[in-house]
Amino acid sequence: MRPLRPYEIKPHGSYEPKPERGAYLRREPKGDPDVLLFSFPDGEREIFAAADLLSVQGYTARIAVVSDAALFLKQEANYRNGIFADRPAARVGLALSADEQAALRELSPETVLLNGAGRAEIARAALAAIQTSARG
Repeated sequence: MRPLRPYEIKPHGSYEPKPERGAYLRREPKGDPDVLLFSFPDGEREIFAAADLLSVQGYTARIAVVSDAALFLKQEANYRNGIFADRPAARVGLALSADEQAALRELSPETVLLNGAGRAEIARAALAAIQTSARG
């Protein structure tokens, strides 16, 4: 188990990315995150709970919320990369409908996408993604 790293919590509106730009960060750990967890607003509670499960095991998660995938894709590359950066390589998205799943797949094709999963399943998928990205 790795040593715990503290989180820096970024509530709505206090971090540069804004909801009206299609996606925004909700949690950014200090240092490099191990995984990016993201969803539409209706899945936010589950991805926060999954991130808390991961933190107990010593892993940190960047959390992003996608409010409008089409709008987000129209933003300049610098903004998009600030949310969906190359690091971390491990990414898990939570979709609650087929439309959400298609939109998230367009944003990040290499992402593990879960449809309607609970916090434990999201955390398990994140751990698997972290281990896979560490090998490759």
